[in-house]
Amino acid sequence: MERNVEKVVGIILVNRKGDILLIHRENDPNIPAPNKWDIVGGHVELGESLEEALIREVKEEICLHLESYQKFGEFHDQEAERYVYIGSIEKRLDELCLREGQGFGFFSPTYALNHLDLGEPARKCLTAYVKSVGATPHNSG
Repeated sequence: MERNVEKVVGIILVNRKGDILLIHRENDPNIPAPNKWDIVGGHVELGESLEEALIREVKEEICLHLESYQKFGEFHDQEAERYVYIGSIEKRLDELCLREGQGFGFFSPTYALNHLDLGEPARKCLTAYVKSVGATPHNSG
């Protein structure tokens, strides 16, 4: 059976300390990367632009109105075309809501890479992000 490749958007949200916001996905075997940590994002719906999907997913998942972001990169595999953005976040966790997943938090990117159970797509995105900001995954954040 041939499977359609889905379009997925995600965003690496970075606070003033340089920490990134990650969501701990539901432990549901019917979703991709169950019980793994991931960046905020989701599927692009029919008729949506990448940016419309990004803004909608951020609002749906963490109740944040996304105003400023830039394209970071594309990460494609057999299951999805992933379009990843970077944005800044000024809010604290207690100023956000979690509508999807079992938890969320801010982590240094290097801590996340070394200590969190990341889904493979998130690991690829964060590894590229760490390289782009000039750190190595083995530095303490």
